[in-house]
Amino acid sequence: MRLNKRYIIVLLLISGCRGKNSFQDNTLVVQAFIESKINQRSFDIRIFDPPPPPELQGSIGHQGQVRSDSIIKKLSPLQVYINSSIVYDSNFNPNQDTTKDFYLENSKPVNGGRDLNIEGLKKKRGVILNSTTAEKFFEVYPSINLKEGYGGFVSFKNLYYSEDGKKAVFQFTYYRRKLNSSTSIVYAEKQNDGSGEFTLEIVSIS
Repeated sequence: MRLNKRYIIVLLLISGCRGKNSFQDNTLVVQAFIESKINQRSFDIRIFDPPPPPELQGSIGHQGQVRSDSIIKKLSPLQVYINSSIVYDSNFNPNQDTTKDFYLENSKPVNGGRDLNIEGLKKKRGVILNSTTAEKFFEVYPSINLKEGYGGFVSFKNLYYSEDGKKAVFQFTYYRRKLNSSTSIVYAEKQNDGSGEFTLEIVSIS
């Protein structure tokens, strides 16, 4: 009985170490990306003067001058719409369509995709995250895209993990308006402190 208890304790310790030093095989890495890059006031292009250049298609990576707090406080909350599912494209191969030094061994798509739950993300002042489907978003798009605070539609595709769980790759599409969207490949690496480091590589802009 003691041996069994010790064995269970060892398994729990190993599991805990893996949880800190590697990504779990679920959508947490995408949630971490949303929290780090989107669920922030800095994602709002209205706070910058001048605004981000067209090639950025958003505030990620923009280093422009931030407006004064008195102006930012008067802005209505940024409304960002996020696709509630992560789908897989059979034409995407993580080991052919990504940089060679980010090889993901034995990567396989998930049949039927993955549900993306953002309810657990922290609510931030000035940012409102709305979970929706692509179909529902484009139904209401004509009535919301000109409203103050409209922040666009975000969707994710083709989420893959490395075998050791220390790396992940997925596609990130940011749709602001017609003829105004971009798609990037996101490279995620687990750090020793348990945090994730994200690098974006833009693959298309329209």
